[in-house]
Amino acid sequence: MNIINVKRYRIKKVRKVKKIHYIKIGAEIVAVTWKVYYAYMRPVWREAKRAAVRMEKEISYDLMLENGSDLEYENQKMVDDIAVTNVLIEKLRRVLPKLTDEDRFWINELYFKYNSERAVGRAYSIPRKTISYRMRKIIEKIKNFL
Repeated sequence: MNIINVKRYRIKKVRKVKKIHYIKIGAEIVAVTWKVYYAYMRPVWREAKRAAVRMEKEISYDLMLENGSDLEYENQKMVDDIAVTNVLIEKLRRVLPKLTDEDRFWINELYFKYNSERAVGRAYSIPRKTISYRMRKIIEKIKNFL
């Protein structure tokens, strides 16, 4: 006798829990269905997403004014930095002639030609630490002259 084991599955109906949504109309809070809530909130969500994307991608003067950014203050900082840099460059121009030819040579190799200490050391067969030591001494001289 063939016995076939048949498992019976009990199918349960899943009850949907109706969630109550609230929207604010004027000063009154009203309970509404999901469809009404969705129709009411959809433009609000769309505008919030549009604003977020706009913040990521767009940089405009109007947007900065909306967000309260003070563009004039940022430009003022840049002008101050440029002025300080120009003063330091002028002081450096006065100090460089006071240095020895060898000191100017090392400054030229490392700062104006943008070579690394390692590259200059290889080119002139000098250890990198020696070049680093010489540059520290040159910088101390410059500070003393200023």
